[in-house]
Amino acid sequence: MSHNHLTGLFDRLVSSAFFSPPFNGYDVAESFHALVFLTGPFAYKMRKPSIVPGIVDYSTPALRGTLLKREIELNSVFGHSLYEEVIPVYHDGHTGYNRTGNGTIVDHVLKMKQMPAECLMSSQLENDYPFSENDMLKLAQTVARFHENAPPVIRPYTARMQAGAERAIQFFAQRMTSERSRTAVSRTRAAFADLGPIMENRAQQGFVKDIHGDLRFCNIFFVAGRYYIFDRIEYDDDLRIQDITMDVAATITDLLAYGKTLLAKTYLDEYCRLTGDDKIRVLLPLYLSIKAMVSSSIAFELRSQTQDQEKREFYSTQVDRFLDVVCRI
Repeated sequence: MSHNHLTGLFDRLVSSAFFSPPFNGYDVAESFHALVFLTGPFAYKMRKPSIVPGIVDYSTPALRGTLLKREIELNSVFGHSLYEEVIPVYHDGHTGYNRTGNGTIVDHVLKMKQMPAECLMSSQLENDYPFSENDMLKLAQTVARFHENAPPVIRPYTARMQAGAERAIQFFAQRMTSERSRTAVSRTRAAFADLGPIMENRAQQGFVKDIHGDLRFCNIFFVAGRYYIFDRIEYDDDLRIQDITMDVAATITDLLAYGKTLLAKTYLDEYCRLTGDDKIRVLLPLYLSIKAMVSSSIAFELRSQTQDQEKREFYSTQVDRFLDVVCRI
């Protein structure tokens, strides 16, 4: 189902008086796997019914509903109330949609409190928000506290991590075919031979935990000095059960992509000071490369999915930003 088809379904829900309270008009935010309809007091998230083999399957209403409920459950650890409920969408077989059980379930909608769009940290980066060193210290403290409370998962790690990383590398390599991209791919694959024993040792020491899995700035709101983290990976436990380096790398990748090198250093230094985990610096280049590959590839895909010239230019810039990070590490 395309962007337009999903938007069309949402419009039909609005026409059916499906939503409470009612609203007039909305904006749309798009991610790789979802559309979020911004209505004012609430945001309504709908998953694209897509399949990425070996990674995610949102192909049926039942799967989308189960994973949206899982999203609420996983994000409850952050202690905020952004998430409201998952609403099943029933169709009566004729023209009407309802939420009361009349007919067949055709989809699900995740209702969330709407935060100010300008407070999404990815938007703040894009608009050159003047993040301070103190902002990064507080962010590091927030993430370190989350990791401290996250449960360790003691199990063989390196092979699982490498398998997931290889999917990301292949996804990237199929789209980025320049010589420097190919060099970065070879370098990233080769790093596993050197770092594998360190990674496995850290797993046995409890550094592999049930973390966020995708702690990019697009998954953090920064409002009145407080961080609201959301959208933990719910569709693949192996992508979320990672060495804590993965979360740190996701945040630093965004900072580096926008040239915020000193802020990245402040964040990393504070995180290491709080956790006492300096070994993270050894693993960080590998994890940065993987996260930057993923971000560049997603921007490439989103560019290919839109005909809007302004959006295409934005995504092209994103491809280049994150590709530069991949090739500079």
